[in-house]
Amino acid sequence: MPPQGDQSLSRRLYDADKRIESARLYGDVATYQYYYVDLLVGSPVPQRTSVIADTGSTLCAFPCTGCKMCGHHLDANFDFQKSKTAEWVKCSRRGCDTCRMNYCAYSQSYTEGSSIEGYRFTDYVQLGDEFQENPPVRVQLGCHSRETRLFVTQKANGIFGLAPAKERMPTILVDVFKDKAHVNAAVFAMCLSSQGGLLTVGGFNESLNTAGVQWIALGLHGFYSVAVSKMVVEGPGGSELSGGFGRTIVDSGTTYTYLPDGLYRQLKSSVQTYCKEHNGCGARGTGSTCWTVPGGALSSFPPIRVVFQKGASVNWYPSSYLYRRSSGDLYCLGFESNGAARETAGCLRRDKCSNGGLGFRV
Repeated sequence: MPPQGDQSLSRRLYDADKRIESARLYGDVATYQYYYVDLLVGSPVPQRTSVIADTGSTLCAFPCTGCKMCGHHLDANFDFQKSKTAEWVKCSRRGCDTCRMNYCAYSQSYTEGSSIEGYRFTDYVQLGDEFQENPPVRVQLGCHSRETRLFVTQKANGIFGLAPAKERMPTILVDVFKDKAHVNAAVFAMCLSSQGGLLTVGGFNESLNTAGVQWIALGLHGFYSVAVSKMVVEGPGGSELSGGFGRTIVDSGTTYTYLPDGLYRQLKSSVQTYCKEHNGCGARGTGSTCWTVPGGALSSFPPIRVVFQKGASVNWYPSSYLYRRSSGDLYCLGFESNGAARETAGCLRRDKCSNGGLGFRV
């Protein structure tokens, strides 16, 4: 993979003492428009495949050789015949959603209109790349026989569903958590920075949370949800948005943060008003949601404090809620309207993986 962001993330290895696995995340908001992780699949020679880290879905799947309705991606399609440990999942196994010719199949559609379908199999998988030295564990995966729309054109090979398991269907997280010899607890953490990030399984990396971790309640409804009570645009002349956030879905597969339309308009207006009253935030407005910022100096923009129920809060800094479009000095808002939906969805991207974080407890 091409180097991106903080190279120290690439050197984080499996922590055998704490039983925490680490895997480098690649991608960004502007170019890739998603974050992905490498997996090493099969034996005796593992094959690398790249998959989008998505806390909004449960299936981990990617194209296999012979797929005539799949796109061209970063890595070669997985060759089932080259893995001596790969086994197709028969319909007699528990957790088979669809049966075709006595083999477990899947067909999955996504919100933006794309879809995948194929057959389920089991094999050994290591999270991340070879240098991260994570132990292999047998998990259930999907082998695409068909892709549509964005799945055809995306650079990453497939999808890495990290959402809670549904109706006893196995997920890769559930399978990894069962590996008690190598994984300390049923906990995973993600840091999404401006360029790449880090995924940990079995715990979280304390060195990446210099301000400490605040724990808040987590809802499980087939996805992860939290309760936001308000957003505060900090600084002189700032403003507060409260109520109406609805159920807030934590979804790493959603590129931007989506707010109910009324709250989106208020937040956008609050940032614009703040800049008008503070020397344009040292930038020149370009359209309704972008600014030309000389040298990328964003420090004059206000931080936004996101407050959760029972008081926990995190700062959403301008280097996180603004993203650089292309390679110039144009920066645009990283939050958008969710239309008529009364829900908030997305993830709070960080500038660097070195600030405080949130932990979610069921």
